[in-house]
Amino acid sequence: MRIKKISLHGFKSFADKTTLTFSGGTSAIIGPNGCGKSNVVDAIRWVIGEQNARHLRGKNMEDIIFNGTDTRKAVGMAEVVLTFLNNEGRAPERFASFPEIEIYRRLYRSGESEYGINKVQCRLKDVVELFTDTGIGTRAYSIIEQGQVGWLVNAKPIERRVLFEEAAGINKYKQKKEAALRRLKATDENLTRVSDIVSEVKRQLNSLNRQAKKAERYKVLKDELKGIDIKLSKIEFVKMAAEIEETKKSLVEVSDSESALVSALGAKEVEAEQARADYTLEEEAFRAVTERVHALEKKIQDEENTNSLALMRLEELKRNEARLGEEIEELMRLKAATLKEIELNEGYLEESVVRIEQESGIVDKRCGELEALSLKLKEKESEEATCKAESLSVMTRLQDLRHALQSCLKEEEQCRVVEAKTRTELEVKKKEALDLQAPLANLRLRVEETAEKRAVLEAELAESILHLESAEEKKSGIECELDSVKNEHVRVG
Repeated sequence: MRIKKISLHGFKSFADKTTLTFSGGTSAIIGPNGCGKSNVVDAIRWVIGEQNARHLRGKNMEDIIFNGTDTRKAVGMAEVVLTFLNNEGRAPERFASFPEIEIYRRLYRSGESEYGINKVQCRLKDVVELFTDTGIGTRAYSIIEQGQVGWLVNAKPIERRVLFEEAAGINKYKQKKEAALRRLKATDENLTRVSDIVSEVKRQLNSLNRQAKKAERYKVLKDELKGIDIKLSKIEFVKMAAEIEETKKSLVEVSDSESALVSALGAKEVEAEQARADYTLEEEAFRAVTERVHALEKKIQDEENTNSLALMRLEELKRNEARLGEEIEELMRLKAATLKEIELNEGYLEESVVRIEQESGIVDKRCGELEALSLKLKEKESEEATCKAESLSVMTRLQDLRHALQSCLKEEEQCRVVEAKTRTELEVKKKEALDLQAPLANLRLRVEETAEKRAVLEAELAESILHLESAEEKKSGIECELDSVKNEHVRVG
């Protein structure tokens, strides 16, 4: 193969795309120092796979990208395209039919790199294999740099041997041998790992077999449990249905009892309302009688006050009567003394007679007043007796009203007791109804719990089946992997 042309774009000093064509014979690039002659060789070395930036006279691989000048800005990519003529068909078998072989390599400032052969992206390994045994390479004898001849003369035999092997074409077979040895070493390592895997798989197979047996036993027991659960659920359902029917009957009875109690309560409430109305009437009558009693008591008090005054007046009259009696006695003594004096002194007879007549008139007048006061006292005593009789009658009526009021209060209390008892019975019936509803709710809750338990058991069964299937798939995969490893071992052996 012979180089036909090379295109550079953004590589080192080649900011613009530059194409160099090499015709038949010897080609030379001539120019002053620093014009970029060596950059062409670096480009060829780089495009065929050089990875060391120092061999390209740089510190980092990004140094090969044009970094810009004062008048031009930097570019973001370096690209080199190298074209070979393959007229004699000396290229490897894959590319022997191509008259030209084009290789390109790109490097971006982000660090990404691309390789390609005949405008098809490939790997660096493909580029290296393309130039194997052709004398072309990063360390091949086809590229001789400055100082390379002195290095060849002073090189050690082992170093010269590399060039001779490359020129003789055995380097390709050495590389194949090294690759085969690496594969054999990797196969030995894989066999060691396979042995470990086989022992681990056997251990896992035993465990999986035990798990599979347990899963089968679990499945059988699960089916039995499902049947038992269904039978138990059926029995509980029948029992719950009977309990529900009994509860419904009890609820109907309670509803009837409640209706009867409500009716009785309504009747009792009507009676209580009537009793309240009667009590209101009796209370109004009692209030009227109380007011009448108060009026009579006030009248009696007034009469008593009047009687007290009359008695005081009577006492005063009695005292006057006693005083007048004493005066009469004194007058009688005076009369007797006067008569004696008349006998002794007739001269004073007429005067004494006049005085006696005057005193007799006064005595008669005082006796009349006394008789009038006695009559008035008798009248007051009669009125007092009448008032006392009326007061006694009022008190008797008041006592009767109080007895009637006590009777009404007792009847009202009895009505309230009956009402409270009725309400208590109603609450008891309602509580019994609620107590009957609680077992019904519990039965429904048990039915729901049974359904949930059944769902949970079915989920566990499905999970166990999935686990068993996963274990079987894992077992099948391990067996397949073991067979493939055995086959590869047999093939390598």
